[in-house]
Amino acid sequence: MPAVVTSSSKMKSCGKRVMNKLFLFLLFVLLLPSCSEYQTYTPAPIDIEQTTREYRTLDIKSSEVRNWLEESDQDVSVWPKAQWDVESLVLVGQHLNVDLEAAKAKIKVAEAGEITAGQKLNPKLEVSTEHHSDQFDGVSPWTFGTIFSWVYQRPEKRQIRIDYAKAVTEVARLKEFEIKWQIRDRIMDNYLDTMAAIRKKEMLLVERETVQDALDLLERSLELGQVSDFEINSTRLEMQRLMLALSKINTDQIRARTQLALATSLQANGLDDVDLDNRYFAQLPDLNSIDLELDLLQVRALVERPDVLGVLSEYVVAEAGLHREIQNQYPDIKLSPGFIFDQDDNLWTLAGAWALPINAINEGPIAEAEARRKVKAQEFLSFQKLVLGQVHETRIRYRSALETLHEADALIRDLEDRDVKIQKQYDLGYTDRLTVIRNRLEILMAQRSRFLLELNAWREFAGMEDAAMRRLTN
Repeated sequence: MPAVVTSSSKMKSCGKRVMNKLFLFLLFVLLLPSCSEYQTYTPAPIDIEQTTREYRTLDIKSSEVRNWLEESDQDVSVWPKAQWDVESLVLVGQHLNVDLEAAKAKIKVAEAGEITAGQKLNPKLEVSTEHHSDQFDGVSPWTFGTIFSWVYQRPEKRQIRIDYAKAVTEVARLKEFEIKWQIRDRIMDNYLDTMAAIRKKEMLLVERETVQDALDLLERSLELGQVSDFEINSTRLEMQRLMLALSKINTDQIRARTQLALATSLQANGLDDVDLDNRYFAQLPDLNSIDLELDLLQVRALVERPDVLGVLSEYVVAEAGLHREIQNQYPDIKLSPGFIFDQDDNLWTLAGAWALPINAINEGPIAEAEARRKVKAQEFLSFQKLVLGQVHETRIRYRSALETLHEADALIRDLEDRDVKIQKQYDLGYTDRLTVIRNRLEILMAQRSRFLLELNAWREFAGMEDAAMRRLTN
């Protein structure tokens, strides 16, 4: 007698086959991502107390700072350093500056953008399942399907994305170099202010001592009735003026050293017990040297200044953006093959899709990209003229400062020649000691005025370096 298969048995057998197929398919889907390596999330909260403590405890004489300088090929065989030169402070300032660290982080973001731009579009796999509880007569109650989406994109589009991302990264790198120069510029200005305050104080102390000698002589002469009250009172007023100037220069010295410490990213009192080396300002550079020729300075400024190169890189970004929009005229093609098991029916599907331009072929975005490229081109040409003008102007100002300084040197030589004659007259008894002191006081005042002119020349030279954005001395 033949076996009788009930509808209930058929349903169970069919359902079992379907579940086996479904199990194998889900196993495949779960194992597929194992071909790629997943990354894990690591939290990195900012501890305000810790960062504040690190800032407050940072000492420029610490071994940590020594290691930074050693990595930069600085001579740290003697530690702590007896004197700190400006370049060593620049290295410390660049290492500690948070703006520079932020710029480096932005470079990492841009480099990650290059990785993203170079990746091909990932295919997508969509899975759907459905159970129909009201199905009978041996028909499987299950429906499940898969859709595999794959996008075809022109190879030129991927390359354009890569070129665009590289241009963005170059802009970020140049911004880092620009911030490095800005750090050096601030440290140089405050270093110069600090050294100037120290030198001014030394000169004022010598003047005060000389005026005191003159005042002592006048007071003895007043007792003998040889000078008037007016003459001694004017000398006393000069002494009071010097005392006020010394008080002010002490304040200026503290303020300059504090600003230098802050420019180096240290605490305000981070350089209070540090001796500074003034060898950098020993000799003003000769304007007639080859390195300071106008044509060479202008050429180097145009090919080396990071902000000039940055504006040029922004133009490259705009041009890559235009190229990208032109390529976007050609649509991507999306293919979506799939399989559907629908209640005992096996169905294969193949779908395709792409954007079909009818009225316009990306005309608006292309026009915008062309306009942006033109704007960046004009911005570069305008900035180029500005830089050339800055280099020329600062060089003229430095030359003028040197000429004024040479005139002051000639005046001091005349005063020193006269001092030699007055000293000889004093030795022969033809003049008195007070005349000698007054003449030397005049020389000291001229030397102080000459120092202010030298200080101005250094500032003009720093302005010329700033216009070229490069160090102009060895």
